[in-house]
Formats: sequence, C-alpha cells, structure tokens
Amino acid sequence: MAPTTNARQIFNEVPTDYPIPGRTVVYDASQTIDLENVPLHGGILVKTLVLSIDPYLRDRMRDSSIKSHSPHFQLGQPIENFGVGIVVRSENPAFNARDHVYGTLPFEEYSVHTQVDNFRKIENNYNLPWSVFVGAAGMPGQTAYCAWKEYAQAKKGEVAFVSTGAGAVGSLVIQLAKRDGLKVIASAGSDEKVAFMKELGVDVAFNYKTTKTSEVLQKEGPIDVYWDNVGGETLEAALATAAKNARFIECGMISGYNTKPYPVMERDQALRFSVTSMLPKYKDAFYVEVPALIASGELKLKEDISQGLESVGQAILAVQKGTNMGKSVIVVADQ
Repeated sequence: MAPTTNARQIFNEVPTDYPIPGRTVVYDASQTIDLENVPLHGGILVKTLVLSIDPYLRDRMRDSSIKSHSPHFQLGQPIENFGVGIVVRSENPAFNARDHVYGTLPFEEYSVHTQVDNFRKIENNYNLPWSVFVGAAGMPGQTAYCAWKEYAQAKKGEVAFVSTGAGAVGSLVIQLAKRDGLKVIASAGSDEKVAFMKELGVDVAFNYKTTKTSEVLQKEGPIDVYWDNVGGETLEAALATAAKNARFIECGMISGYNTKPYPVMERDQALRFSVTSMLPKYKDAFYVEVPALIASGELKLKEDISQGLESVGQAILAVQKGTNMGKSVIVVADQ
C-alpha cells in the first residue's frame, strides 16, 4: 500500500491574546504514514475519528517557562486532546483491530501509541454517535458528574447557580442539579443559549451581556451551590450572594484565559478540582448511568460540529469567544 497522507494541526506560536487561526495552530498535510508497515513497538495504530475542543486548551498554549496544572503544548508538534479513534493495527493483547477507543489523541489523522494505559475501549451499547463520547459521555460529562457527586452536597430545595450554562459542562451540571431537586439559576452569553437552558429546565435563565448578574442573584438567591466556569466578575457576584456554608465548585476561569485576570476576593468554601483525580472513584458508575440517560433522552445535549482538521483553529477561537453553540467537536473521519 502506498503511504497515506497524515494531516495534523501543529502548535506554531504562543498567543498573547485570543488564538489566531492559521498562526497559533497551523494545518499541515505534508506528512505521510505507511499504515501497513509503520512500526508499532508493541503498541497500537489508531485512526482518529473525533476530537474535542475545550476551553482549557488555551491554557496549554503558553510559554514553556510558565507552570500550570496541565502540560504546555510543544512548539512544532501536534496539539492533543481527548478523542475517539478506531484501532487499525495492534500488537497489544488488550486491543484488537476495529476496537473503538477513547483517550488523549494528537490532532493528526493517524498515530502510533506504545503507552496504552490512557485508552479505554468504548462499549457503545446504545449506538450513540462517536462525538458524544468526547462530550456528555466523555471528559466534559465526567467533569460535571464527578465534581457534582463529590462536592455539591445537593439538598432538595437549595439554589444552584451555573455560569456558562449552555456549554458542554454547564448544561450537564444544570440537568444533574434539577434531578437532585434544586432551583437552578444559569447564565449564558446569547439569547439562543438562554433558550437552550430553558429547554433543560432552568428556573431562572438570563443573558449576562444584557442583564446584570449581581441583580439576578440578589433577587433569586442566596446561592447554596455555585458551579463556576468563568471566574472574574461573575464569581464576585456569586460570592456576594452566597448562603452560609455555600459550596463553590471552581471548574474554569475562561474570562481570564485571554485577558488580564479580574481581581476576586478569596473565600474558604471555594473547591478547586481535577477530574482525573476523581475519575477512578466514579468512572464505572458514570459509564453505566450517563450513556443510558443520553440514549433515553433524559439527559439532553447540543453539539457544535466542525468537519476536518482544517477547521481546528476556528473552532478553538469560537470556544474561547463563546460563539459556539454546544459541545465543540471536530469530526476527522466517519470510520
């Protein structure tokens, strides 16, 4: 078999503001791969099907001298994130050709992996689209599920506030909170997203660009649980309207990823977490419960799908600016 094009998205330049498509990451189709003969060294050859675009990728686009909770991307190398692929060849007894796997994949069409502990075989018992496994049934869903179970201490009748409520994580948190009997306040940045949150059962949904967050929370609070996806001024407003013994679950700070951080006072009940540290505790329950709820329609989701690795730069920018509608997914190949 003749070598096959192995297109990729390379980290090309550290951004100083929002990532710039075609500069921060660059599409490169110059590489090829011999699918039949490329050495596996006891590993597996994976064809990429879908890739996840998430807000935290911006944090990884930093200078190597800056420390953070996640490793920085290497200049000149493909970026990486959670994805779903199909095994083309395997020299590892745990995997067979045609197995579908979920794990961290480079943004390229094919990749060889000698370390396979990162991968989980997907048992798609409900015939869900593969894109779901990088969204509600993947890392964003795990983030919502694990941290809500671990930290919310939810009690029926309490009040929860969710920022970025129409996003991949926030929309799942909303539905988990409603299943636990909470009153839910949620914010988003467009009227279309507000309408989606209302479809999810939000009691008080508002557009933070046209309605002042502090006024909504003063009227509808106090807040018992705050799921924070943005930080900044929204976090300040939530702190000002917190009930006694409120739980603040700090998931993301997207308001400060591309600009100077907004100064916020500290509070003892703020809970910062890493989903990877909690996943062993909740993983089995998650994979039993969540795909079934998605298949039955009890958990709703919305996806923003882009076709091809060429679309990665624009998709990253859209997530950072909040112009995407639903979980951002790159479809690299159908099968």
